[in-house]
Amino acid sequence: MAAAWHSILDFTLGAKADGETVLKGLQSIFQEQGMAESVHTWQDHGYLATYTKKNGSFANLRIYPHGLVLLDLQSYDGDVQGKEEIDSILNKVEERMKELSQDSTGWVKRLPPIVRGGAIDRYWLTADGRLVEYDIDEVVYDED
Repeated sequence: MAAAWHSILDFTLGAKADGETVLKGLQSIFQEQGMAESVHTWQDHGYLATYTKKNGSFANLRIYPHGLVLLDLQSYDGDVQGKEEIDSILNKVEERMKELSQDSTGWVKRLPPIVRGGAIDRYWLTADGRLVEYDIDEVVYDED
């Protein structure tokens, strides 16, 4: 059963983010994938760029003026090629962000993809609100 993959990539730039430079620097990566672009700007509040692909995949790129850059990429694809495509996009964005932020120190955080809508729900919340993922291949017994 195919499931939706939600991948997250976060950056913090050491200096104030020049949103327009970041946006233009990353634009070609999404255009190479055949993704259509929609950009929203807010004076003093940064940018939001949404990239959509004909197969339903999409990416949201949020650039905050204080240096935080967030990328959410969602794809509904059950084959290996789709997963490799997502990894390729994330790798390219990560490399380009490192190039764009050479002069400022910051950090990069890439979270493992969250698989949503799969045949088996492998996520549970702990009592203190943390998300835990279990490596489950099949359900052999289920009772309420």
